[in-house]
Amino acid sequence: MKGLVLKLSQNRSHSDQSNVVDALLQSTEPTIHAIGAAMKHNLETNEQLPE
Repeated sequence: MKGLVLKLSQNRSHSDQSNVVDALLQSTEPTIHAIGAAMKHNLETNEQLPE
């Protein structure tokens, strides 16, 4: 996803974002699962909003 900018749940708490990621990663649809994986990577590598 180099060069691709996405804004997915970034204005939500870390807990809310984690819940979204968990739900997306449960999908059997490859595109939805990939979005969840990208969001998980973002959560793990970027500073988050306070709860």
